[in-house]
Amino acid sequence: CLGPGTGLGSVCLAWPDGDGAPLVLPSECGEADFAARSAAEWALRSHIAGKLGVRHVKAEHVVSGLGLRRIYDFLRSDAADAAETSGTAAAHEVEAAVRSAA
Repeated sequence: CLGPGTGLGSVCLAWPDGDGAPLVLPSECGEADFAARSAAEWALRSHIAGKLGVRHVKAEHVVSGLGLRRIYDFLRSDAADAAETSGTAAAHEVEAAVRSAA
């Protein structure tokens, strides 16, 4: 289960008895690195890193309430325009990903 909000929470469920109530195991998955897989995601990652002044962009920097604002800011930024102009169409890729996740 994922719980995006102010950060990115998650839990795993385990059934140690097989039939009884599940055991809830919380985790800190939001601390994991945001693993960019396309030119659009790398442009977004670079934008967020620059705005936050960090090298390590966490998953919760992107997948959270504040992350939605960061994605919006990226789409409205010159970085997105530059990436699109350079032929990567980064802004369109990120916008499509956001729309499909909504």
